[in-house]
Amino acid sequence: MLVSHYDYEEAESLLGNLDSHSFPIELIEFETDDLWLRDTGPTFVTNNRGDKIAIDFNFIRDTKVAKFIANLSSAILEETDLVLEGGCFDVDGHGTAILTKSCVLNNNRNPHLSRIEVEQELMALLGLRKLYGLKG
Repeated sequence: MLVSHYDYEEAESLLGNLDSHSFPIELIEFETDDLWLRDTGPTFVTNNRGDKIAIDFNFIRDTKVAKFIANLSSAILEETDLVLEGGCFDVDGHGTAILTKSCVLNNNRNPHLSRIEVEQELMALLGLRKLYGLKG
């Protein structure tokens, strides 16, 4: 679990109260701007060779989180110019994804890219055959 230097002792004391049969939680000091790791952390995929790939989608202010986690997990870092939050899409594991257009096609995210360019990049990065976009 990523935790700031300032909150480390408190997190350690809170987690120390967990039942001894719980799974172990490792605290790792790392400063973040956003607590939603599903948005700032890397998106993990595997390539055709079975290598673990961590995609860094450059979520606005926490640009170092995905790279940090990729290194910790011994994954190959895949960088992209796309800016989006990892929680804006859902993948079924069989080549289909659904996403919210406003999280990707927005002036504060990817104003230099067309819808088609964004879709092509996402399809290549996530190994997709179908991509559905929802408004909102």
